[in-house]
Formats: sequence, C-alpha cells, structure tokens
Amino acid sequence: MFRDIVNVILIFLIIITGFFTYIIFFEIEEAKSPSFNIDRKAYSIEPDFEPTLFLDKFKVPFTTSLDDQEQWAAQQEKLSDDYEIFFSEIQFNKYVLYFDQYSSDIVKLREELDRQFAEYKIEADDILDKKIAYYSSMIDHEVERSLENLIKDYREELKEFESELKKQRSNELLNYRLKLETLDLTDEQKKDYKDKIAKIELEKRIKINNKLNGIYYELKTASHLLNENKEEKVSYLLEKFTEKKNELVVNKKKEIEDSYRTYQQQRYIAAIHNINQAEELINEEKHEILTVLKIVDEVIKDDLEVLKSAYSTVNKERN
Repeated sequence: MFRDIVNVILIFLIIITGFFTYIIFFEIEEAKSPSFNIDRKAYSIEPDFEPTLFLDKFKVPFTTSLDDQEQWAAQQEKLSDDYEIFFSEIQFNKYVLYFDQYSSDIVKLREELDRQFAEYKIEADDILDKKIAYYSSMIDHEVERSLENLIKDYREELKEFESELKKQRSNELLNYRLKLETLDLTDEQKKDYKDKIAKIELEKRIKINNKLNGIYYELKTASHLLNENKEEKVSYLLEKFTEKKNELVVNKKKEIEDSYRTYQQQRYIAAIHNINQAEELINEEKHEILTVLKIVDEVIKDDLEVLKSAYSTVNKERN
C-alpha cells in the first residue's frame, strides 16, 4: 500500500515538473519584453531629428518602458532563483520518498522475519516436547515390561517355593490327619495332634510370608532402579534433543539474518539507483528550464541596454 502511494506521488511530481517545463517554454515562445511594445523606428536618428520634439513626445513612455524592463529583468532573476529552490525541493522530496520506502520495506521485512523466527522457535519447542513424550513413553513401556517380567518370574519362584514347602512335611501332616479321623483318641490326644498340625501350617505361612516380603522388597528395589534408569535416559535424551534444537534455532537465526542483510543491501542499492535516476531526470528538466530562463534574461538585458543606450543618446543630443 505504501509503495503504491509513493509511486503515485512520484508520478505526480514528474507530471508537475513536466507541466512547469511546458509553461516555461510556452511563456518563452510568447514572451515579449516591455521594450518590444515600443516603436523602435521612432528611435532612429535622422539628420533632421528634433531632440526637443522627441523628448517631449516620447520621454514619458520611454522612461516607463525602461522601468518596466528593469522590473521584468529583476523578476526573471527571481524566477531563476525560485526554480533553483523548486527543483532542490523536488530532489529532496524524492530522496525522502525513496528512503522512506526503503525504510518501510526494511521494517516490514524485519517484522516478517521476526514473526517467522518466533514461529520456528515455537515449532522447534513443540517438536522437542513431542520427541521427549514419545521416547519417554517408550522407556515407560520398557520399565513396565521389565517389572511384568520380574513379577512373572517371582510368581513362578513363589509357586515353586510353596510346592516345595508343601512337600517337606506332607507325610507328617497326612499322618496326623489320619489319626484324627481313624483312631479313637482322647480329647487331650486330639488336641495334641491338632496343635501339631496348626504349628506346621503356621510355620508354612510364616515361611510363605517371609518369602513374599523378600519378593516385595526385591521388586521394590528393582522398580526403583528401573525408574532411576528411566530418568537418566529421559534426561540424556532431553539434553541431546535440546542441543540439537538449539543448534537448529541458531542456524535458522543465522539464515534469517543473512536473508535480511542481503535484502537490505539490495533495497539500498535499488533506492540509490532510483534516486540517481530521479536526480538525472530532475537535472535535465532543471537544465532545460534554466537555459530557457537564461536566454530570456539575456534578451531582456539586451533590450534594456538598447533602451538605455537610445535614451542616453537622445539626452546627449538634446544637451
């Protein structure tokens, strides 16, 4: 949008410059100094010329013509100065416009590149989080599988332990139970056999509980070690992935800055080129107009000298 506005302004300035050039040439073509309004044949000095009659008849218009000619000469000099200022202002305005456009383009690119870099960093952080989450889930799965295998192994071990424990005093228990079922025993004897059976069962339960406590402790220790190993692996992966991410971010930043500097140099060169072209065009227009003004100024001054010379000659002859 800004570039379009700048281009419209530049075209408008060029049109104005061309318009003033046309006006100057048109005025020069139609220009007639005040001295052109005087009948120059009346200033021809003949042998029978009567200075007194001449002065009486032409003194006032002659003097007026001289005044007009001098005023117009002064106006033409001021006009040349005004055009010098006018072209300087056009040149300065074009310089400002081109560099405003250059600055605007650079600022827009800087904002766009900063936005892209910010998005890149967010994306890099997101990728890092997803990688860590993915590998952490894999490590969690390995830990769970390891614990499941350990539990399975300990179940088999407990099962074998219970089976072996059951075999150890099975005959003794069977004997006590048979006696209780088949023999005619006193209450005291029955109580004695029952106490022995209860004692054997209690010893078995104690051994099983001790075994379970040992398994639980070993599982807890193994789980702790697996979790520590998991945390070390995740920490290592996080460190490595973060290093890789930071390296990519640094490279992206360098790529963006290189792109920015290249664009900045290109736009600067283009701005200087446009300014130089505009300056050449303005100087050409300026040279043409000031040349015409110079010609006009010379014509006016020549006419002024002719008028002054004629007036001086008449005064001398009258005296």
